Amino acid sequence: AHHSDITNLVRDNGTPVANESVDGATCSNVLYLLSQEKVTLFFKAANRVLQRGAPLSISSMLETTPEAHADFLTSVYDETRKLEVSGQVPPGSTAILASANNRLVQQSPTFFSFSKIVEIAKANGFSVLKQPQFVYGEAGFFVVFKKN
Repeated sequence: AHHSDITNLVRDNGTPVANESVDGATCSNVLYLLSQEKVTLFFKAANRVLQRGAPLSISSMLETTPEAHADFLTSVYDETRKLEVSGQVPPGSTAILASANNRLVQQSPTFFSFSKIVEIAKANGFSVLKQPQFVYGEAGFFVVFKKN
């Protein structure tokens, strides 16, 4: 399956993913770009398509301040620039990445806590299956939820 909108999961042919038809899902580096309302809609959509007991693995940045987000993006841009200079990624990759991130962050910057994410997940039919691991100096996290 793929998605045209993370809150409205559809298959490649455009048909909706059937209720309780997915045995597991992963969401990586998306939640921090969504508003709290969209995060809630994401968990509702995941609850609809996942089978009972199915895992939902999530890794994302956990922003507490706009400055932390800017620092993270700066490090990503610096690494991308190094790869660009060495020829490991196409020319212009850093500018494309910066442009895309700037558009996304301007549309719906999210700065909320990990406990808020867990609260939203629990309110939408999930429990914590694997306790979180924090990365990037606790600016990011990895957690596995389970559909109840």
